[in-house]
Parts: sequence; structure tokens; C-alpha cells
Amino acid sequence: MPSRLTVVVVSLLLATAVLIFWLWLAILPARVSILCPERCECKKGGYIVICNSPSLTAPPLIRLTDTRVLLLRRNEIRLLERDRFVSLTELEILSLLECRKVTIELGAFNGLTKLTELLIVGNEISKIKPGTFENMISLKLLDIGNNRLVKLHSGVFSGLLKLTYINLGINKLQHLHP
Repeated sequence: MPSRLTVVVVSLLLATAVLIFWLWLAILPARVSILCPERCECKKGGYIVICNSPSLTAPPLIRLTDTRVLLLRRNEIRLLERDRFVSLTELEILSLLECRKVTIELGAFNGLTKLTELLIVGNEISKIKPGTFENMISLKLLDIGNNRLVKLHSGVFSGLLKLTYINLGINKLQHLHP
């Protein structure tokens, strides 16, 4: 039969573990809500960030380093600047849909080595420079449909070793380099 002291110690240890667990459940949502960018919604502990705001003129600065999915839709984003997403090292899906006339600077996708899906649809993009998707070593799906692309130069898709699906539909393509 366990001594009274053993029972008290075990009870305290169990109570401490339960208390820590409940504190963690209370702190995690507070941390996410504090770090969630203005005009965005963060779900699943910050793994998913959704920004659907017509007043958003640039991709938001995201301080949630574990973000896996970033959805930007129907914003007024005009420019994807170099290194804009470099802090999102765990990002797997980036979706930029219907954000008007977007220009992509070389290096805009720097650091996105775990990105598997990139959707840049309906953004009136007329030009993509060679090297834009460079070093995106995990990218499997690239959707750049419903833009205004007329020509794609050689080197635009260089380095996309794992790419298995690409959508170029609903563009004005007249030339595609072999």
C-alpha cells in the first residue's frame, strides 16, 4: 500500500501536468490572435492564414513561422516584392487569386523551399521573368491560368524538378519556348 506522501506527490504531479495542458490550450489561441496579421484570419493554430480584404495592397507580414497555407484572394496586391515570403520557411501552399494586376519581382518566392502548390490565378499578369520560380525545389503544382501571358521565355520553369502539373489556360499565349 502506497504511503500518504507518495499519493500526495503523484497527485501533485498529475495536477501539474493537467494545469500545464490547460494553460497551453489557453495561450496558443491568444498567441495566434496576437500574431495574426491585420485583415486576415488565422486557423488551426496559425497553420492556415486567410487574407480576403480589398484594402490589402501588399502581402501581409506574417510572424507565425509555422504557417503552412497562405490564401490571398480578391485583394489589391500590385507587387510581389523580392524576399516577401522569405520568413515562411514551412509554407506548403501559396494561393494568390484575383488580386488585380500583379507584378512579380525576381526573388519574390525566395526561401519557399517546402512550397508544393503555387496558384497565381486571375491576376492580369502579362509577364513572368526567367528565374521567377528558381529554387522552388519542392513545387509540384503551378497554376498561372487566367492571366494575360502572351509569351513565356526559356528559363521561366528552370529548376522546377518536381513539377507534375502546370496550368497555363485562359491566357493569351502565342509563344511557348520548347
